[in-house]
Amino acid sequence: MQEKIDNYSKGQHCVVKIESDAKDLEPRAVFLLDQIYNYSLKKPRWSEVTVRHCIAWRYISSKGYEFAKKSQFLKAPSRRTLDRYMGNSQGDPGLTNLIKNRITAEDDMAIKEKMEYSRTEDTFYGIANTENE
Repeated sequence: MQEKIDNYSKGQHCVVKIESDAKDLEPRAVFLLDQIYNYSLKKPRWSEVTVRHCIAWRYISSKGYEFAKKSQFLKAPSRRTLDRYMGNSQGDPGLTNLIKNRITAEDDMAIKEKMEYSRTEDTFYGIANTENE
């Protein structure tokens, strides 16, 4: 009996940690909470974090995304939900206005410079050094 109580306490601790991380918008935690909250709903409500990641997932592997949904392994936003989030396209190349607005509004997705090390030259490349200028 004590073992069951200990396992229950560990499970509660995990849920508390997931809720705490979700408040900080940690994508994995937000996705897990969306899975739990939408588990038995016929019309699920998705967080923006989950929708953004599902758009990327579906873009990278639409077959994998649809397989996970159809096999009921995971509950995920429908194609229509993802399309509504992205906005309507008139068939013109490029980004829709809604996508442009969402991209400019996201300051948490800043582009980071890439730094590489050259062993032959014993030098780092990729970040400007402005200290000597």
